[in-house]
Amino acid sequence: MYKLTMFISENYKIPDIHNKKIRIFTSFIIEPDGQMTSEKAVHIDVRDYLPLDVVPLQTPEEKAAEKALYDQMKAEAVRVLSLFKETWQPAVVNGKPVRCLYQYPISFHIE
Repeated sequence: MYKLTMFISENYKIPDIHNKKIRIFTSFIIEPDGQMTSEKAVHIDVRDYLPLDVVPLQTPEEKAAEKALYDQMKAEAVRVLSLFKETWQPAVVNGKPVRCLYQYPISFHIE
């Protein structure tokens, strides 16, 4: 997992965004041969990093632009995961390697 964390930190392109705590919940499958497949970004959770005294009202256009930005971040997470070509140690059941679903959160704290 350390190699994956370092790979993501070196390859993920963070958009121009400020004052956010972001967690992208991803999943992938490790096949019996140790290859990663089926990379997905399942959910994104976004919160203000520093509390704001006044919550700005957003127009529908601003809300749509913000949603598009978060969808872009999810797509970037899938892109980076799909570039990771390290061979994993597969899960083992009864002495045989098996497919295994992993869930991996990617977190950003952006001031």
